[in-house]
Amino acid sequence: MTTERQEYAGLTIGESYGLTIRHQDGRAEDARSAGAEHVVALALMGALQQNAPLSGPIVMDSPFGRLDERHTENVVAALPIMAKQVVLLVYEAEVGRDQMRALLKNKLLREYQLERV
Repeated sequence: MTTERQEYAGLTIGESYGLTIRHQDGRAEDARSAGAEHVVALALMGALQQNAPLSGPIVMDSPFGRLDERHTENVVAALPIMAKQVVLLVYEAEVGRDQMRALLKNKLLREYQLERV
């Protein structure tokens, strides 16, 4: 999901279950931005979903708020792989309606707009 695919090799889980980003040369990433933390969390969700004995939907609230446009596109492209059903609660400021429709194409089955009454 990251835009730095050539730089990073993957994630490792430590003894206290913390996640560390690993570079291709084995070094740990020392400084992670809020967006990088978010991508790591999303990658963990996908990995847990794929390795669980039972699968279910993934529900995410404001999943793109900390991500730039390229990371958002990568995450949206990964969503159909992460789970058979994904429910996203997003603000248009995170990702525009037209952009989401273009990214998901025929994978977007329902769309609702919530309005405050």
